[in-house]
Amino acid sequence: MRNRHSANKKQKIVQRFKNRSSVGAKISQKEIDIALTDLVLAKLYNDGDRQPASLEDEILTPANIKFTPSGVDRLWDVLLSTGLVSPVIGFKRSGRLSITNQGYQLMSQFGSYSNFIKKREEEAARQSTGNAMPQFIISTDDSGEEENDEGTKKVAQKEGDKKAKSNDVKAIAAKKK
Repeated sequence: MRNRHSANKKQKIVQRFKNRSSVGAKISQKEIDIALTDLVLAKLYNDGDRQPASLEDEILTPANIKFTPSGVDRLWDVLLSTGLVSPVIGFKRSGRLSITNQGYQLMSQFGSYSNFIKKREEEAARQSTGNAMPQFIISTDDSGEEENDEGTKKVAQKEGDKKAKSNDVKAIAAKKK
């Protein structure tokens, strides 16, 4: 049910993007970028053999998404900045993308770019709510152990100080005899 809801949401975002003139809830550029990155990664991941695909001809056009040349350039830059896709270099291969190893791992682990973003945001929210364990412990007992800024124990130094004191006491007692 959840995957179906997620798929419906993605389809609605892509549909709203196609029909920009429609009045309704405005979606942010970030949501559009996530939906388009999902579309591109799904195409590259699901085609198997990691075959490169043309961004405009094989990905955007079949989805009925039209861009201005500057819009395609912006999307190209956004996709490359993720590190999940890379451009294919070669004669008559301009405008083609292939999925990187990182993109392939992301898709196999999370299923989509939007799931990855959602998990990352949940993790950030969990850390910001204070559920993380404290980085230090304050102790009031005097067990001879102290912690410095790096959290390492100064036991060896204290033990050395205690031995030096006991040696001094033994030396004074030997002199008195």
